[in-house]
Amino acid sequence: MASYNPAHWFLSFEDKRIKLQVITASVLVMISGFIVIREQGTSNARNSAYQAILSNQSIQNDRGVIEATETFFENQSFMAKDKRSLQVKEVYKTSMIRWLGQQPEAQLSKEAQKHLARYQQLVKQ
Repeated sequence: MASYNPAHWFLSFEDKRIKLQVITASVLVMISGFIVIREQGTSNARNSAYQAILSNQSIQNDRGVIEATETFFENQSFMAKDKRSLQVKEVYKTSMIRWLGQQPEAQLSKEAQKHLARYQQLVKQ
């Protein structure tokens, strides 16, 4: 009795349409899985960052607000817009102005320049 070998069927020229459907379905399942997993991670990161923004804002830790806001916007969703974005931008703007005002006047540090560049990029969006 001959044994069934799926690799033989898959590599043969038989049933090309079925093979194409199987490959297409497999790719779609993998893409869907990737999106679901990524969205969960993104949502968790944004929620954590949002909580950090609020807690840092309440104690006027401007640097903490800036860093948490950068994390919030680095984790954009594929699927939906976050309704908190406008509020976060306003808090970010206020904290950035205060924080930059506290930096030495002569020259901004590399860290301050990075934060300022990210802020300017966000404002352009």
